[in-house]
Amino acid sequence: MRDTVRQIIEDEAYRRATSRSLSSRFLEWLGEGIRRLIELIPPIPYGRELLIGFAVLLVLVLVVRVLMRWRAERSVLAGAAQRGARGGRFDPWLEAQRLAQQGEHLAAAQALCAAILSACARRGEVTLHHSKTTGDYAREMRRRGAPSLPTFQRFRARYDRVIYDAHACDATEYAALVESARPLLQLERAA
Repeated sequence: MRDTVRQIIEDEAYRRATSRSLSSRFLEWLGEGIRRLIELIPPIPYGRELLIGFAVLLVLVLVVRVLMRWRAERSVLAGAAQRGARGGRFDPWLEAQRLAQQGEHLAAAQALCAAILSACARRGEVTLHHSKTTGDYAREMRRRGAPSLPTFQRFRARYDRVIYDAHACDATEYAALVESARPLLQLERAA
């Protein structure tokens, strides 16, 4: 009996790794899915290479989109910190108005977002950090039970469309952003 158990335990199939990470399981599952997809493609010249190229291109597009979003939000907060460090107190609301008057509506929209986030931080609804996205701030407001969350969500929906989808903002769109931001900024002035 012991010899039989020893043979089973020493067998190669039994000694496989029992603890695999979740990421390795996911990558294995993904690789198997891609392999099955490739097998479904009829034998056309360069068919597999085209599918692999398309998959790589899709992953690159997703990575670039995430990086652009992260970089845009980080630049707004970093720019505010740099301008404030040069002397005097930096007011993102005044900066947004100045940029809008110069016709730089996209930059003004980013400064407007920084003004809202600064106001929310002063009310204790969020903690500012350059790596956070508007989605991170919304989740933080939800966790903290911030009363201004619904208003912030309305602003955020319009802001994200302008900054991340359109990558452009005209005077009309900026005016709509200001209108949706006004209640958040007025909350601070009333407090």
